[in-house]
Amino acid sequence: MHQVLEGLRTRHGWAVNRNEVQWIWRQWRWLIGLPAHVGFVAVDQAGWVRLEHEAALVQALQPAVGDRLPPVTVHDPQIRLHLRQRVPGLVGHDVERLVFGLPALPPSQDRYLDGCPLTPAGARFAEDLGRTLAQVHASVPVSQARGLGLAARTAATTLDAAGRVLVDHVQAPTLRNAFEHLRRWWAQRTYDSVPVHGDPHLFNVVVDPGNGSLRALLDLDEAHLGAREEDLRYLCSNGVPFARRALAAYRETAGVDVDETEEWRFHVRAAVEHLAWVPVHAPRFPHIVAWAQAAIDALAPRWRRPLPH
Repeated sequence: MHQVLEGLRTRHGWAVNRNEVQWIWRQWRWLIGLPAHVGFVAVDQAGWVRLEHEAALVQALQPAVGDRLPPVTVHDPQIRLHLRQRVPGLVGHDVERLVFGLPALPPSQDRYLDGCPLTPAGARFAEDLGRTLAQVHASVPVSQARGLGLAARTAATTLDAAGRVLVDHVQAPTLRNAFEHLRRWWAQRTYDSVPVHGDPHLFNVVVDPGNGSLRALLDLDEAHLGAREEDLRYLCSNGVPFARRALAAYRETAGVDVDETEEWRFHVRAAVEHLAWVPVHAPRFPHIVAWAQAAIDALAPRWRRPLPH
């Protein structure tokens, strides 16, 4: 930590008060929070290569996406630092409150209703997010994306892990039935690869607290080549009306039809995959099971029945 702050002082002329610095460990790198900037510090060379790829990708995408991808202001290999300016606005659960306009956030099953609340600011955010993701997907050719370090990924390993959790820890026959449908659907599905953000959840966006406009799309460290629906899979978490508004904006911008039924299945896949990511003894795990069940009941009800053989 001292080396990073000293490097900022000697190499970049920044006098940083260490009492104003926040350090948070994030999987393979440190998040560093400064009063006006935020960024990451890689702990080894492999991590620095990932940050280099992200900086190059941000630069390549900016002509298409603009300032909604905040530029990297410090990219220093000597101290393995990747820094950008802070973007003021709402993130995470505060964005949900803006979208729904309710004193308490609705449970999963209510979010899948056609009548789920959507505020005017939430509708603006949905449209901006749909358009911005379409711009990301069309920003660079696949060949150029590969040169920037983006590679294809497979969901098979995560689905297998989720399947083992279902067998060992979840007593829910309809969930197990749905999992078999999900695995067969995914094995048979084909798609055209595009550059995807990879993790556009509400803690990776910044939203204007007044009108709901999207101010920033953050953190491209999960970017890869994949199906465009992967970046749209969390839309239903903000309510079906929000998802439909975002999908309409996406279609208009991308000039590509995205099938609603297919997108709902991607959302179900996202919910089921979380069974592999959240430890079974974690307090959050029962909520993940309830989320997966609600998503299947509302968005893929035919998958509740046993898979015909």
